[in-house]
Amino acid sequence: MNKLQTGILVLLMPAMGFAQQSLKVNIDASQAPQLQGWCEQAKSEMEAWFPRLINLMAPEGESMPSEINFQIKDSNDGVAYTAGTQMVAMSGWVTSHPEDIGLTIHELVHVVQHYPTYNPAWVVEGLADYFRWGIYEGKPLSWFPQSSKKNGYEDSYQVTAGFFLWLERGPAPGIVRQLDSAMRKKDYDERIFRDCSGKSLDNLWKDYVKARKG
Repeated sequence: MNKLQTGILVLLMPAMGFAQQSLKVNIDASQAPQLQGWCEQAKSEMEAWFPRLINLMAPEGESMPSEINFQIKDSNDGVAYTAGTQMVAMSGWVTSHPEDIGLTIHELVHVVQHYPTYNPAWVVEGLADYFRWGIYEGKPLSWFPQSSKKNGYEDSYQVTAGFFLWLERGPAPGIVRQLDSAMRKKDYDERIFRDCSGKSLDNLWKDYVKARKG
């Protein structure tokens, strides 16, 4: 599914009867007032995508926040982080990469995730980058970086996101929602991959590496 198709899907969600929970984003750009305009654009994207992410993930029955705080920190150290409903982006990164509005979508996924445990971390970050790069950005599978390591899926972020995108499009449709649901219940197990595809996680990874080389 390309970005246009994905956009059509999420825009149709209200008409299809999906939940529509709104989000208010409070901006604090006091440490970098020159980035106020960037913050306003990020705010608009986050408020638009919050209900879409809820519909694409599996937080059934969970209480989602109605408000989050988004701050620009005067720092050149790192990119961004989220703790609960507090999201922080670093001014140095934003100044150097003003096109990177998508970083806030990755962090917004963490707000929706709010898992009881960060273990395994590669699943948490892989899912966040799957929604950021695969769904929001609409990147093709060929864009995602590869790893030839035996357990390369544990490389996390974009590498794992590409693996998840391939699984969704082929051998294990629905795997992302299943993983998200399991993480919420603190019930992650590699058996999920076999249940969704009939193959083990390691064998699926081998198939993915071969498919990308082909």
